[in-house]
Amino acid sequence: MMISRYNDEDYLFNEYDWHGVVRANEEKIKEVAAQKSLKDFEQDFDVMVQELAAEYTPEAPELLTDDITVERKEVEVQRPRDRYNRDPFFSGNDTITRNAVEVTVPVSGDTGFFRVRPTSYDSGPPRARIASDHLVFTVIIDSDDTDKIRSNIDERVASIEKYLNWQRKSAEGLPDQMRALARRELEHRKQQLSSADDLVKGLGFKMKGD
Repeated sequence: MMISRYNDEDYLFNEYDWHGVVRANEEKIKEVAAQKSLKDFEQDFDVMVQELAAEYTPEAPELLTDDITVERKEVEVQRPRDRYNRDPFFSGNDTITRNAVEVTVPVSGDTGFFRVRPTSYDSGPPRARIASDHLVFTVIIDSDDTDKIRSNIDERVASIEKYLNWQRKSAEGLPDQMRALARRELEHRKQQLSSADDLVKGLGFKMKGD
């Protein structure tokens, strides 16, 4: 059995600022709109607006708690060295092996948002390892009380869900905001292209391809 190191988990919701992510996505909408061609505008304009806005509207992922799986693991844990039972002139930590439960939580949505701090947060963000479609965290088995172990797991999941709910609160109103921006940028690009096209047509030459 592979022995992993306990607490090699990242702090979640702690790397990027929510407002910074929104600003970056707004700039991306402007960038994508500015690259559209007149041919692109042959499709339904409202569909273009909706698709562009939806692609860059931040949305919290969802924990698929009904599909959580667990596995027993052995993990290395550090504890303060007992100076009375060991070398009295050396202080430090001992590494011991403990049984633990490795919990895998499937996720629907963009797991990158587990790195984004919502506008509301506290001083104790949850910890887990982030994968492409799931989170993994470890709970040490420190008793034979299954109810206590289950409670520890539930508390970890609830802590993650609390931050996701804060993200959802942060995102209120964003879909409308992003759609308005997408519409404005696409309308501007369409007008820009049409004006340039009309200018060339007014030169009195045959248009290439006609």
